[in-house]
Amino acid sequence: HSLGDEPGLTVEPSYIVLPQAVTFSALHEKHFDDFTAGSWRQVPWQFGTQQYWLRLTITNNQAEPRSLVARFDNHMVDNLLEYQLDEASQVQHSVQLRD
Repeated sequence: HSLGDEPGLTVEPSYIVLPQAVTFSALHEKHFDDFTAGSWRQVPWQFGTQQYWLRLTITNNQAEPRSLVARFDNHMVDNLLEYQLDEASQVQHSVQLRD
C-alpha cells in the first residue's frame, strides 16, 4: 500500500494469514482480534493455499471530511475486496477489485 504521511490522518496497518479461505463474515466473527499490528512489509508472503487479510485502520483527526487514495502494488494480489466499517465494526460499504 502507499499512503505516505498524510497530515491529520492516523493509519494503522495490520494483517492475518489464514491456512484456508474464509468469508468476511467468518473472519469478522472468529478472527477479527487476531490481526498482527505492523507494516505490511512484515507479511510472510508465499505461494500456497493460505489466505491473506490486510487491514488499515484509518482515523481522520480533523473536523472536516478527507479524501484518501490508496495504491496497492503487489504482484501476489489478484483479487482485492475492500470493506469499509463504521465505529461499531459494522460493514458500511464493500467493493471488489480485480487485477
